[in-house]
Amino acid sequence: MARHSLYETESRPGVGIRAIGRYLPERVVTNAELARTLPTNDEWIRERIGIEERRFSAPNEWSSDLGAKALADACHQMNINVRDVDLVICSTYTPDHMLPNTAAAIIHKAGMPPTPGFDVNSGGCPGQGHCVIGIGPVRRSRE
Repeated sequence: MARHSLYETESRPGVGIRAIGRYLPERVVTNAELARTLPTNDEWIRERIGIEERRFSAPNEWSSDLGAKALADACHQMNINVRDVDLVICSTYTPDHMLPNTAAAIIHKAGMPPTPGFDVNSGGCPGQGHCVIGIGPVRRSRE
């Protein structure tokens, strides 16, 4: 598989995070909107959590849809084709399904089979750290 020149040196294959893609769903949900259905208010949320608004995906928009769009953004930042990506690691607290994994759905939606991938389904924010830890064995297996 072709690799971007930043990915490796002659003596050592490179593994790492080269870009972080992002995608935000269109629907903005404010604290005021939440307060209409939950026993809370804007001031309470802002003071304790610091959140003013969040994004909700559309009813027909899955985690894999968000992931495929974020992957496309990361590839755009690096000026590479999605087919140049060697591995997809998906960290999510909200997988599409347990099987098949969400990484497989992202790979399919991004049009990049037969690229391998796997999910790290850990609660909330720690998942991103677990993904970085998961890169180590991949790197060692390529050396």
